[in-house]
Amino acid sequence: MAETSVRVLGRPSLLWIGDQPPPPGSGLEVVHAAPEARANPLKRLESFDGIVLANVPVEALPPDLPERLRRYVER
Repeated sequence: MAETSVRVLGRPSLLWIGDQPPPPGSGLEVVHAAPEARANPLKRLESFDGIVLANVPVEALPPDLPERLRRYVER
């Protein structure tokens, strides 16, 4: 399991990628996306302060997403 911390000014926005919705009451602005979705949230990773992959196997992701996630983490 990998972890990191991030300091964010204002209300943080989080992209939650998983089959199950995120737990309620986090105090964060959370956008939920299914792993296999090719929808807008997965195309605009840079607009989120953090990204959670909630029990998602890499095979369930769109083919280009693992590389885009790697670049997101390295920014």
